[in-house]
Amino acid sequence: MRIWKIESDIKGYNSLQLVNFEDDQERFFGKFESSTPLQESWGEVQVYTIEEGEFSDLPHFWGYSKARVISEKAKNILESKLSNSVEFLPLQHKEERYYVLHVLSIFQAVDYESVLLRKLPTGLVVGFEKYAFNPEVINGHNIFKVFLNERVYGTETFVSDEIKEIVEKNNLKGFKFIEVWSK
Repeated sequence: MRIWKIESDIKGYNSLQLVNFEDDQERFFGKFESSTPLQESWGEVQVYTIEEGEFSDLPHFWGYSKARVISEKAKNILESKLSNSVEFLPLQHKEERYYVLHVLSIFQAVDYESVLLRKLPTGLVVGFEKYAFNPEVINGHNIFKVFLNERVYGTETFVSDEIKEIVEKNNLKGFKFIEVWSK
């Protein structure tokens, strides 16, 4: 079992931004660090291509760093494996269909006896140097987020080998996988 952190590959790929940043930012801030569904209150959120490049199925989203955006093609391919763990929130773009991937599976999955934490000189824990997970908590989950210091560590989204393999098999573009743990 391996766990991967997913990121958008920004090198040579397109990226997106909110059209109405001031108005729409309230839909994002603090809400993607929660497992509370947003679909019913989502509404219409418009985005545009801020940086041109090769089309990405996981474009970097400058609107909010804790939110992952995927293309309609990626949604259609991954939906059956992710539907119990995420909600797909639609974005309006003049040329493509995109969705914010709101991860609802958030677990107390960190093995604090084996993890290496990143700390400021003051001792404040701000992240992870080396990940370690409790296998019994994450087993069977294809996508998830974790807690750090009793708060959702929203900057990272983790996926299973199965998701990585599906992305690669279907030649989805713009995904960057970083192996963070294996058991």
